[in-house]
Amino acid sequence: MNKKEYQKLKEEAKAEYDAKVKALDMVYEMMHGKPPVNGHGSASGTVAVWPHNVSKRDAVRQAMKSIHGDFTMHQVRDALKAVQPTVEPEISDNALSAILSKLHELEELKQVRVKVGKSPAVYTNTSSKVVTSSSS
Repeated sequence: MNKKEYQKLKEEAKAEYDAKVKALDMVYEMMHGKPPVNGHGSASGTVAVWPHNVSKRDAVRQAMKSIHGDFTMHQVRDALKAVQPTVEPEISDNALSAILSKLHELEELKQVRVKVGKSPAVYTNTSSKVVTSSSS
């Protein structure tokens, strides 16, 4: 294979790839009513930009401050609607669940009850990090 053949094959492969991505974008737009936008861009080369001045995790933290006692993800969603109404629609349930899991991992909240079946996980705010010690 010489350089000219290589360039031709490369261009054909790129054109085929772009056509497939464009077709996927069209299917997504037909199903969801809006074009897909993600960190890798779509066939049109667009890149997702978070338009808000607060991160998703910080928005959830702000929402949790307004909740007293035990709470579920759905109550966090309701608080988020009140505290950050423009951010709330852009945080999917999966993302919200992942954020709550991360905050639990960071010991910013405590899991009171684990999700079982249709029963949601229950959390509570922690005012300070929990320190556990074990005796040997």
